[in-house]
Amino acid sequence: LQRSAFDGMPDALLFQVPPAIYTRAYALCAVATNPARDTQVTARLTKYVANGGRTPMAIADTTVTLPRQAGDPLPPNVRQIGEIEQDGVKLPLYLVEFFFEAGRILDILVLEKNPWINFEVLGGKYLEKDNFYLCRADKPSETPSNVQVFAVTLEKSPVHFVPTPGRYTSVYYPDERAVMNLALTAEVPGTYPLSWEIVDIDGRSIDKGTRQAKFSKAGETVAFDIDLRAKPLDFGWYGVTFTLADAAGRVFLEHPAAFSLLPPDTRQAGYESPYYAWNFAGAHGTPRDPELIGDLLRREGVRRTMFTSGAFARMNEQDAAKWKLTFGQFPYMRPSRVKGSTPEEKAAETGRLIRDYVERFPNCGMAIIFHESGGGPMPLELIGGTTELTEEDVERQKQRVATALETARAWREHAPDVRLVVGNSGASLGLLAQLFRENYPADMIDAMGEESVGMSMPPEISVAQQNWMLKKLADHYGYKCPPEACYEWKCYADRLRPDPRRGNTLKVRAALIAHAWNFRLIPIGGFCEYNNSYWNTVWSGGLFERAPIFYPRPAFNAAATLTQVLDCGRCTRLVPTGSKTVYALEFLRGNDEAIYALWTPRGETMVTIDAPAGAKIRLTTAFGAQSDLTARDIEVGEDPLYLTTGAGAVRGFTAAMQRKFRHESYPGSDKAAVAAPMDRAADWTLVPGEDQRMCNIPGDLPYRRPGSFTLTEVQDAEKGACLELALVPQTNMAELVRD
Repeated sequence: LQRSAFDGMPDALLFQVPPAIYTRAYALCAVATNPARDTQVTARLTKYVANGGRTPMAIADTTVTLPRQAGDPLPPNVRQIGEIEQDGVKLPLYLVEFFFEAGRILDILVLEKNPWINFEVLGGKYLEKDNFYLCRADKPSETPSNVQVFAVTLEKSPVHFVPTPGRYTSVYYPDERAVMNLALTAEVPGTYPLSWEIVDIDGRSIDKGTRQAKFSKAGETVAFDIDLRAKPLDFGWYGVTFTLADAAGRVFLEHPAAFSLLPPDTRQAGYESPYYAWNFAGAHGTPRDPELIGDLLRREGVRRTMFTSGAFARMNEQDAAKWKLTFGQFPYMRPSRVKGSTPEEKAAETGRLIRDYVERFPNCGMAIIFHESGGGPMPLELIGGTTELTEEDVERQKQRVATALETARAWREHAPDVRLVVGNSGASLGLLAQLFRENYPADMIDAMGEESVGMSMPPEISVAQQNWMLKKLADHYGYKCPPEACYEWKCYADRLRPDPRRGNTLKVRAALIAHAWNFRLIPIGGFCEYNNSYWNTVWSGGLFERAPIFYPRPAFNAAATLTQVLDCGRCTRLVPTGSKTVYALEFLRGNDEAIYALWTPRGETMVTIDAPAGAKIRLTTAFGAQSDLTARDIEVGEDPLYLTTGAGAVRGFTAAMQRKFRHESYPGSDKAAVAAPMDRAADWTLVPGEDQRMCNIPGDLPYRRPGSFTLTEVQDAEKGACLELALVPQTNMAELVRD
């Protein structure tokens, strides 16, 4: 959402107002009679960033739909207080109350100490078109509004409220004091109860309390600490909501906060660790302070990040040694694009840059060739076809090879031990196919770089499938290079998940699959959310809220738990569970310790552990809670569980065939009735042949073609009489479209 140089013009409805905790707005409105326009009106508070808009998470607004004509029912926050006459027509005059969730934007109203904030009145919001790839939902609607606004009054909270965590970022080790300092300053004398409630990752209430803040005059301040560990808490993520009201119970604001409790850091892995986190170091409203960033990455268990922005661009490995950080991957650079007037000067400058990178970060060990460089047509070789190429396509392939070799040869000359990761442009299939068709030298590529976005896709599709397809492409052309992640790999945008609770471990599941493929770089989450309109892209998402709020998200605990539990572990096998969709990865640490990561892509099921009764097994949840496991039946779901035990103690796992979907219930689902029992084959007809609703063009996934099926009546041990639909294998098809 952007604004222009015309902001603040007399006929505009975007105003600068003094900073304060505004909780409500009251507007005098009327509705004109144009039938082509709607009757929506929105009041909005924020502070737009110069050249950057604002994340919707830092916008507090309310949209109200007014009656189109007199006599229609009124919303509860609207009342008619009179009439006006316009063009000879009498129109109702409404007083409209807008409630702002001011507690969600305390960064704007309080923490940033802005000289002013923006108050805006507009019509409806932009909901007419798809907001999937680029979200425009908070822009003004394309449909003009009939609502006319004559005057607005903003209501301030009678108490100024400033929450300050015991340590910035609210991430605590056991020896750190986990508190929240609350400072309240009276704007209006009175008694104001401030209540708080702490909940765990599942929303269960853990602790609550209330403090009466009494003020005899304006300007008085009351400040006190809340001990977040007043009750013993497991390691994990916790939410805490602060609610400020008056003596009559009228709520002014609710401030959602959070904190993270971590176990002591026992990680031993150094630069050999694959764990990486993206770091903008100041761009898009992210923090600039290397001390803050370095400390949090250390707590997360990250050993690799970017050193290309802000203060990080001036650092080397020695500077970052206290955080055990090195460069994630050396960035893409082309010799023809560096400084220099002649090819010889450019070659010399390229060599200098490469040597400088390696000298500053000797433990990085990886460089990328190509990045967001576009692709080519879907290689139909993967589905048993042939990619038709024009003369222009062939020429483009040859140019791609020349470009790649220009960079690869420079790295081989000046840093022959650096691993070359080639591709790094989305899924990279089209680009790599171009190189392979032209017999790109196999000694100039060590890995195939993959950097497709995760968006809302389960990692079991978006990670495993892309890796498998890259491997099949390499096999087809006789290359041995494995797939590898590039540094912007798999962003799971929070805005694409209606239920945020189900997205907290997507990045961790992607990381587990990356372990199964022996990735040497495993991105496990961006640093923090962005405070500008970059949030609206598919690259939004972070392990912390936007600065300066900076509360941890559950995904931070999930990442920190993964890096601690799997520290120095090597993935050795996928353990069979009896189900294709219940996963158990085995990791070995040293010669005497085993770790098992178990999860499902959807739903929950029971899993039986085959281990001796006396075997000691430590269970760690996805978010860090730990316990000694005595039972041999555990529930496994979408959030991974980790079992740590002696090597060889666990003989295997058996998953139950029944699945629960407690996160997918909907109102009335408990009253659902069976429409058809599906227990008689004679009641159903298999329709053979091609169905255009199911088939798609080459390049779109999943790639479907007609199959052959059988339908038979069976007696199932759990379901009783039912039908079994079986796919008849067709071995003459390409692997990508086989069953």
